[in-house]
Amino acid sequence: MTWTDIIVFTSNLKNEAEYQKVIPPELQTRFDLVCEFEEPSTIEKIQFLELLLDRAKEKFPDQFAQIDMSKEDKKRLFDFNYSNMHALRDIKREFNQRLMDYFTSKGV
Repeated sequence: MTWTDIIVFTSNLKNEAEYQKVIPPELQTRFDLVCEFEEPSTIEKIQFLELLLDRAKEKFPDQFAQIDMSKEDKKRLFDFNYSNMHALRDIKREFNQRLMDYFTSKGV
């Protein structure tokens, strides 16, 4: 049996030129694959928020059973400036905080 090690690391390098400048050539030769990810579009960010809400409903069914989330509640939950957030993890962090605040405001 053959084992293959996969090591994933990320950076905040902006482009290939910065990658070439910052990462030593000796290390660059060790990478078999380098991927560049694009910032999610506004539509993708909204879809991600919808996914987070769906997952939250699965994770916290007792809390959601105690409240009747209106369209206006959902709109307020999603109403933050995610256009300046470039990483989905930042959107997730803000969403989670807003969700906990929402539960608190509803007495859950």
